[in-house]
Amino acid sequence: MKRILIVLVMALAPIPVTFAQPTPKAEQTPAASPTPTGQQDQQTMQSMDKMASTVTRVAETCEKMMSEQKAAMPYILAGIITFGLVLFVDLVLLGILEVLWIKYWSRRLKESNAN
Repeated sequence: MKRILIVLVMALAPIPVTFAQPTPKAEQTPAASPTPTGQQDQQTMQSMDKMASTVTRVAETCEKMMSEQKAAMPYILAGIITFGLVLFVDLVLLGILEVLWIKYWSRRLKESNAN
């Protein structure tokens, strides 16, 4: 049994994979780029500002959704509690009906056996 378990663990274990890092070529170095450094820095700053505004919008959207969910929480809880109470009352009534049904049929069977 232990052997089977060991074989299964070995078969299902994730296989570690290493990826070789590419070495930078002379064409990819910043010194070889055709754009001047000032223009490249400006483009980098613009892309960072754009990314920051995007992240800010996503955070605002998430905050708005969370506030809406918090506002709806009392209604959700009220619905769950109401459903639970109705289910509980139904189960109690079903138990009472079952007891009455057993009593009814026991009397009826006793009466039919007496005749």
